[in-house]
Amino acid sequence: MSVADAIGIDLGTSNTVSAIVKNGRVEVIANELGDRVTPSYVAFPPKKNPPLIVGKLARNRLKTRPEGVIHDCKRLMGVKYSDCVVQQMKKTMTFDIVDVNDEPMISVTQSGQSQLLCPENIGAYILSNVQSYSSRFAGKQIKNAVVTVPAYFNQIQIQKTKDACRIAGLNPIGVITEPVAAVYAYAECSLFNDDNEHTVLIYDLGGGTFDATIMKIKGSEYTQIGIDGDKTLGGSTIDAILMQWMIEQYEASCGTTFDRKYYGKLRFQCEAAKIDLRQRDESEIEIDDDSLTITIANLNSLIRPIIAHSIEICDRLITSCKIQIGDIDDIVLVGGSSRLRLVHSMLTDHYHRVLKESINPDECVAYGAAKYAYFLNRNESIPVVMKNIIVSSTCPSDIGVDINGRMFAVIPRNASLPCRYGMKCCNERDYCKRINVNVYQGNAAENINNVRLRTISIKNFTPQPRGKNVFTILFNMDKTGVLNISIRDESTGIVSRYRNIQANLSEEEITAKRTDLESLERETESYMLLQKRINEVQTKMYDKLLHATNESVEATLRQLINEVATVVDPQQLSIIEARVNSL
Repeated sequence: MSVADAIGIDLGTSNTVSAIVKNGRVEVIANELGDRVTPSYVAFPPKKNPPLIVGKLARNRLKTRPEGVIHDCKRLMGVKYSDCVVQQMKKTMTFDIVDVNDEPMISVTQSGQSQLLCPENIGAYILSNVQSYSSRFAGKQIKNAVVTVPAYFNQIQIQKTKDACRIAGLNPIGVITEPVAAVYAYAECSLFNDDNEHTVLIYDLGGGTFDATIMKIKGSEYTQIGIDGDKTLGGSTIDAILMQWMIEQYEASCGTTFDRKYYGKLRFQCEAAKIDLRQRDESEIEIDDDSLTITIANLNSLIRPIIAHSIEICDRLITSCKIQIGDIDDIVLVGGSSRLRLVHSMLTDHYHRVLKESINPDECVAYGAAKYAYFLNRNESIPVVMKNIIVSSTCPSDIGVDINGRMFAVIPRNASLPCRYGMKCCNERDYCKRINVNVYQGNAAENINNVRLRTISIKNFTPQPRGKNVFTILFNMDKTGVLNISIRDESTGIVSRYRNIQANLSEEEITAKRTDLESLERETESYMLLQKRINEVQTKMYDKLLHATNESVEATLRQLINEVATVVDPQQLSIIEARVNSL
């Protein structure tokens, strides 16, 4: 059996999927519960419970114990607290998002103590769980991974994703966008296995985001010619709209205000109803002691504006790429929310095209990431289907510098990668000793609405009168989207280089966060082992109680049954077990 040494991971807003190449074929990996899709949920239960729960079991706690259940953390990675995404989330989330120097932090209680965690911490808990069950499947420790990101992710968001991998103990050997990963998956299926040129629209409606990508495919050449999207539109948006509608229906029918303590349960049930309505015409949602019915007609009426907006984004992208709607040959569906019936009907009606869905939309991104991981990790044995494919990507948004608060774009949006652009700058004051260059990314005219990647200070030059210190700044972005900057002093020819300029955690910070995660995992493992032993002792006690003939023995057993329910450490359990064995 041949199993690759690297996995592909789709770290999604709602769900996470991993895949690996085994015996030359991609296999989506089932988690410890046997599911191929792991909910991107983390729970921090109260004291006397396991300190950390990940996945489906964490999501299920929304129904009964929503406090401490964290989800949608991908939407918080690399964004400011003041961002509209964060402000929207604060209205609908069951956990607290706290402002720390305009960075969103998540308030949690671990083992009875309150603390703040950054979003990449939460992402790391999910990724560590993925690494664990993926390694069990592979039969060896898997360290290397390719992780996917939305097409519009900026440099900081990409770096935060890498940091989450490193905290989890993974080595991110590559980061690719979700549409590119989907293309790798569909290439494997030979959907475009001819010499004709195909213009393909990739419609990616995920849990937290919407991406639209247009690619030109001819033979083995896959060229991304443009991307667009909306970071506020996704399955979570639909869930929030559905929740609000259900609350309004409940309050109208019951004549009482909705109790927010049921918010988590409602969120869980709305998500389940949305999935249920992919196949059925109605679904039941329970609120408190009442039950409300939502029909497919209700759902379609609520989400029609959202789907219409996603199509408007697609049309805008088509126009920006200087092609016509009629030029679109194929539409590829990606993301769980793309399975909604209204998505299929509206896309088909608008574009009059057959939708490509031969690979599960939930799995195709991880599928393609696994192929790419195999490509990077074992270059000597690349399958033919991968060896011959050439994928060209584009820059998702403008990258440039700040000039009086406004964006001066150096690398334009949708520039083909790799690319190289330059600009000149000079001293604006006489004999200044330092020139600060603020590098931004975004498509807004005002830089207050863009993301600052880094401030580069130019120094160690001979001060001259205004305009005489001249520098050439070169922006180099490689094919993977990593940005490097070099600055040349035109008077001396000295070049300063700044590699991978986006902010990232230091090795010391990564190590500290990794240590904290390992401690939580050990505590959780110890708790689960203790619970297993408690169950074994309880089984033994009930068996003895069933066959007890002595009243004194029966009374002692009943006392011990009450005591074992409060056990918190192995030593205490051992004492109880010894007493049971002596009876």
